[in-house]
Amino acid sequence: MKTLVKRPIFAVMAIILLCLSSTSAVAAAHAGGNADNTSNIISPRDVREVSDADEVDAADDADSAEDADIADSIGDTETVGTAANAGKARNIGRGVSVKIPPEIIYQRSSEAVFLLETFDAEGESIRTGSGFFISDTAMAVTNLHVIDGAASATITLVNGESYPVLGVYGTSFDFNIAVIGMEYEGIDVKYLEFADSDLIETGNTVYTIGNPVGYNNTMTAGIIGKTERLLNGETLIQFTAPISFGSGGSPLLDTRGLVVGVTSSSFSYGQNLNLAVPINRVMELELGECLPLESLIVE
Repeated sequence: MKTLVKRPIFAVMAIILLCLSSTSAVAAAHAGGNADNTSNIISPRDVREVSDADEVDAADDADSAEDADIADSIGDTETVGTAANAGKARNIGRGVSVKIPPEIIYQRSSEAVFLLETFDAEGESIRTGSGFFISDTAMAVTNLHVIDGAASATITLVNGESYPVLGVYGTSFDFNIAVIGMEYEGIDVKYLEFADSDLIETGNTVYTIGNPVGYNNTMTAGIIGKTERLLNGETLIQFTAPISFGSGGSPLLDTRGLVVGVTSSSFSYGQNLNLAVPINRVMELELGECLPLESLIVE
């Protein structure tokens, strides 16, 4: 059995795709660059920009006593044409300098992050990774390599409850990303909002929340090492926040708790040379109908 996920050889340095194999962590390492992927995911191109300033509570902590006004652009959803459209994604951009303490970012964001486990046709576990919700209708983003070859998958929330993945709305082989869906009836789905990843700068502080080697909802911190790292013709974000097997699909958050990228891979010969897909690339992709995970497999 082979899948649609192609893995081109990256001749200079091996890149590790960050999913945790149920049989061996080493088996999750690939000598490919950013895994090839098809295109069908998110885009707030239809998101209407507004100039009104929203009040954002900077923190419930003594160091952040005053609320901050930030300019944002809010998308009201009308169709399911894009993932940002399908949810209530914000695209908060220029002129926003509010910083929220990391402990508050964790409190606000961790419930939107989940553990993703995939299974083969016999129900045997294949691998685990991370993902995060992007809408109150339980649309979520993860790495495509996490669901590669899977016949089914489950999402485990921070409260320990597990739900089946309904299917995939779209994928990008070029950027190793996928938008998946979960049954959400009766569930208060917490989701993350987007920043404009074109506005990040080298040296910016960033955070990740994910499931490295199965340790759920782990937060790490670092900086943007380079805003535009060109690999295999694709531009990715290089960052230093530690990630490990199982971290693939985690959100890369800025100091406002907004998503600037999706963690995807790491250099095998280096320290904290990690890569993320800019969230703007995710938002540019169109969504299709929700298809079963098996649709990614070619017999």
